[in-house]
Amino acid sequence: MKRIVSLIMCLTLVFSACVFTACSDTTLQDLYDAAGTVETTSSNAPMTITIYGITDESTTPEAIEKVEEALNKISVRKYNTQVDLILYPEEVYAAQIFAKVKMAVNSFNTKRLEKAATEEDKAYYKESNVNYIDYVGLNEATNLPSDLVTAPLDIFLVYTPDADSVVFDEKSEYYNPILADGGMFNVLYSERALEPLNAKIKNGTYSPLRTSAYTQALSFATRPQYRNENATDIYGIPNNYIYGSYDFVIMNREIVDLVYSGADKSDLASNPDAMSAAVRELTAMKDDLNVTYIEKTFASYAEYQAFADTQETFAFGYITGEGSIKNLFESNYRYDAYVAKKNGITPGRACDSMFCISPSTQNLERSLDILLLLQTNEDFRNIFQYGVEGIHYQLGHDGNITLTGGTEAEAKYLMDPKWCGNMFILTPSDGMTKEVQMLAANNWKLARQQVKDILG
Repeated sequence: MKRIVSLIMCLTLVFSACVFTACSDTTLQDLYDAAGTVETTSSNAPMTITIYGITDESTTPEAIEKVEEALNKISVRKYNTQVDLILYPEEVYAAQIFAKVKMAVNSFNTKRLEKAATEEDKAYYKESNVNYIDYVGLNEATNLPSDLVTAPLDIFLVYTPDADSVVFDEKSEYYNPILADGGMFNVLYSERALEPLNAKIKNGTYSPLRTSAYTQALSFATRPQYRNENATDIYGIPNNYIYGSYDFVIMNREIVDLVYSGADKSDLASNPDAMSAAVRELTAMKDDLNVTYIEKTFASYAEYQAFADTQETFAFGYITGEGSIKNLFESNYRYDAYVAKKNGITPGRACDSMFCISPSTQNLERSLDILLLLQTNEDFRNIFQYGVEGIHYQLGHDGNITLTGGTEAEAKYLMDPKWCGNMFILTPSDGMTKEVQMLAANNWKLARQQVKDILG
């Protein structure tokens, strides 16, 4: 099926969907009918796999269609598989996918229950079919178009928003039970709505999915197996959008040397007691120093740059950000940056963004094929991120991408990199901050090092 979801955000949300022509010999109903009796495997027959994801509100249905066409030039050639791209704004994605996932899983488990060969299997499927929502009530409650409710569910983004964007008021139209329960990944896992992947990605064709994410990151997507609580499995592939950050202390060489001459300033940065002592000593001397501030905090490197354009100075500056900030100060004639602390991420936040596969997928191998493209194919990844070359971006002589946002007013396409897969195969763009551009230099060498350093 080919569908485009038209997304209009006003005081209320209006979703419209267009119905397309079938292009797959294997339907979701065929899979349901065969559940419990026939194992579905890859074949050379044409097939369409759906990807549900998040996009900016400015992205248009026309842009999604153009991106689909570009993605399919790769996926059809490699796997005889088309991609059906269904994107929502972040504000409504979780609520819509929550309803879609529950319908797909409940329908699938109901069919499996009907086909169950043993009482043990029946008990398992009944246990799996939790929190059932009837079809009519679901469709009315979520404003999902009827064709989208019944659409296949293959690959979908699982994410957790920032805490300040979560609405807990059940009377609000934006209330989302997934978010209120503390994270989409954990809730969907508890509802058995995620396909276990470990057996498929352990070795062989799909093993690059394991290596595209770091081992420690994969451990965050690991949970006990549904049928064996003493064993574990992997239920998603985390998107590696720069895990963690560093706290830096920026030091004015001339000023700091007055109280810390000849010593290792990296030790000073990481020693709170020594820092406090140095700040006290310099504060007592401030009237005799050519310095505006003893301490100055910056929200970003860009804010520091703006400050540097003034005549003001500081002794100690504080900033949190990517590992490349230290490198950006290497040629600075006045200031150096030192790492004060590594800021790791909790297992909960590590599941902020990952691609998962539904147990009701039309074909697990084909879904893995498309997920493999997102994680390992640079051309496919660039299209998914930036759109279509010549429409949404231009490739410069330096090899970097310049975003145009869409040369046609009706074809705007904008995606946040953290929603889109493997960051480290993405071509750098001029839309990235200086810190991230430096991380991307030399094939994301600095970014890879940061992940290794923070995650271990």
